[in-house]
Amino acid sequence: MSAFSSLTTLPQHMLSACTPASKFWPAVLVAALLLVMSGCASYTDTLRPTRQSLSVGDAESAIAELNTRLEVDATSELPANLKENRALFLLERATLLQAAGEYEQAARDLMHVDDHLEWVDLSGEGAAQVMRFIYSDDSGGYRAPAHERLLLNTQNMINFLAAGRLGSARVEARRFYVLARFFIDEGTRELVPGILGLGYYLSGATYEASGEYENAARFYARAYLSGVWPEAGPERLEDLIALTGYRGRDLQDFGVEDDHPLFFSARSRERLSGAEYRARHQQGDVLVVVQSGLSPYRQAARVGMDWALGYSQYSPYSGVYLSSDQRRKAMSLHASGVFNTLNFPVLTTEGLPPRRQVGLSVDGRVAPHSARVNVADQVHASWTMIGATAAAAAISRAVVRAVAGEASRAATDAALRHGGTEASAAGALGFLAGLAVKGTMSALDTPDTRSWTTLAADIDLFRIKLPAGRHTIAVDVGPHDDKRVVDVLSDEFVLLNFSALR
Repeated sequence: MSAFSSLTTLPQHMLSACTPASKFWPAVLVAALLLVMSGCASYTDTLRPTRQSLSVGDAESAIAELNTRLEVDATSELPANLKENRALFLLERATLLQAAGEYEQAARDLMHVDDHLEWVDLSGEGAAQVMRFIYSDDSGGYRAPAHERLLLNTQNMINFLAAGRLGSARVEARRFYVLARFFIDEGTRELVPGILGLGYYLSGATYEASGEYENAARFYARAYLSGVWPEAGPERLEDLIALTGYRGRDLQDFGVEDDHPLFFSARSRERLSGAEYRARHQQGDVLVVVQSGLSPYRQAARVGMDWALGYSQYSPYSGVYLSSDQRRKAMSLHASGVFNTLNFPVLTTEGLPPRRQVGLSVDGRVAPHSARVNVADQVHASWTMIGATAAAAAISRAVVRAVAGEASRAATDAALRHGGTEASAAGALGFLAGLAVKGTMSALDTPDTRSWTTLAADIDLFRIKLPAGRHTIAVDVGPHDDKRVVDVLSDEFVLLNFSALR
């Protein structure tokens, strides 16, 4: 039964109290209206045309749509402020500008967001922050989950490397490292190894192209240990270790000791000179990045309380927000039929393009090896941590509401026993309060469906070595293809990004 139909079946003695003379009627009316006013379009609905345009390779139409949302006339403009959803709209526009090859403007948008974007901390901020993240009605300040915060700096490294701006790429690499090393807890690191590995690999490429070989070795080692390595073997990293003498003493979070095979092999090699290293690895050095598909996004759903109770146990932080006593109360209330459902944001792939195989050819010859980062699965894993924590907080609040609702009904029942118009109006209010006990008031909880919806589902890396001259790079994304002609100089690093085909 809907909230509206519940209100149309009020008992007759309550309806008789609803007269202009009743001073309680405004309160009853407001409460009734609150129950039915939940029809505004969500962020997910608002961005549906943008996702559809990107899915068919029409980044320009998607950018125009976002410019309207940002209240600007052109992509050269930034919004007057980042209130409401503008920070997230700017993230989306940056992704689309990158897909269109507008790397400078994409980088500018991401840097502007980076200075203002908050992110959700599950471990120590208390239930209030988590509930704002889950139930902000798409209107409060957006807080990014950890995987989005990491990908912001990663995507900006791609922008700057594609634009040939090594100094700016190094700034993004340092920002990424600070986030990954000091602000991401161990549990989160285990959920997003590929996203971390991607950032580490791009950081390694940035420092290598800049001639900062020890930093390159440090980041490449982290990428290799994270499983993101788009080359047939570890020779590049082993030669860097032989060149710099790097011993991995900062890799304690990977459990690496001096006797790790990677460092043992490097110690057995002769020390390389910088010139030898550049001749082996940096002449005609090209890194191709292919971003395909779209990651799952959030939508509002009505979930069963039994599902929510089970789901909440997937988070190591659930006990912080839902005590054992509250969990027992929730199970008891659910068993007795007091409340059965929650409004909750869940991930979905509805309407998204299928995941596709990606291939690369150079001058008609197929490139043999790549590394694929499955962003979509790691978005799922990251969201499970957040969602399970939020489910615990939401159940805790539902228990408090149920107890409060019982108290409200008891108080108004006592008032009804004394009779009179005012008592009848109080009874109407008590009826509405009682709806909370049955779970109807949870309809007022509008799940926040905001997320970075234009993120790719998969990111493929290809590292190739080409002779100096002009080459045709062709990328196949399922049945679609994209080609780029590139002039390769003997000693210049080149990054090519393909993200228009999804």
